[in-house]
Amino acid sequence: MTIVNVNNSHFQDADIAAGALSVKPTRLQIVDFSHPFMEVGIAAVLMKTSRLQNITSPYELANQSIARDITYGLIPGSQTYHYFRLSNNSAIQKMWHKMRISHPSAFVWSSLDGVNRVRNSSGKFVFFVESSFAQYLTSRAPCDLTYLSEMLNPSQYAFAFKKGNPLKKRIDKVIDSLKANGVLERLQNKWWKRKCRMKKKSGYVNKVNTTIHSMDRSVISTSMTTVT
Repeated sequence: MTIVNVNNSHFQDADIAAGALSVKPTRLQIVDFSHPFMEVGIAAVLMKTSRLQNITSPYELANQSIARDITYGLIPGSQTYHYFRLSNNSAIQKMWHKMRISHPSAFVWSSLDGVNRVRNSSGKFVFFVESSFAQYLTSRAPCDLTYLSEMLNPSQYAFAFKKGNPLKKRIDKVIDSLKANGVLERLQNKWWKRKCRMKKKSGYVNKVNTTIHSMDRSVISTSMTTVT
């Protein structure tokens, strides 16, 4: 059995495509998807000390009476970027317009840049990123970040197969079993949703930053896939 990332040029010769790949109607025209194994969306990351921490919805950031002095940004070329650029929702369009005309630029060129800008903004910068990434960031030291509870563009991660691949049914059964036994939930809680605790070991934050760089490459690579 061959497993490749969705942007791999050998996808047509593979059994499964794996990556940060969300189920979308346009993609269903090209590939078959397994049963979903993770709920995802777009989350707004901010400082725990921000005055915005008491709001729950990212849509509220479009309200100038609430967020007049707030800047929000994202990574160009990412799935989050394309969602804001193409959305017909009026609130999203307002936020997209504000990002486009912001000076200095609201766009950041990596997740680490986005996180650093949140931390250096005195609570006045909000970073839009995929929710799985937001959960990872906010569960790691120095435990100073949070994200709004409501997600934008809710979706699901799944594996992709060439149309009609019989392997899909076998994978579906495995995913259903892992869900029923609570394995997927335990793994998600372990790696994404765990409570943030300060680490005493030196170099831990640098290790987290290295992981963020690695995840950045994966997210950007997947967002550029031809399986759109």
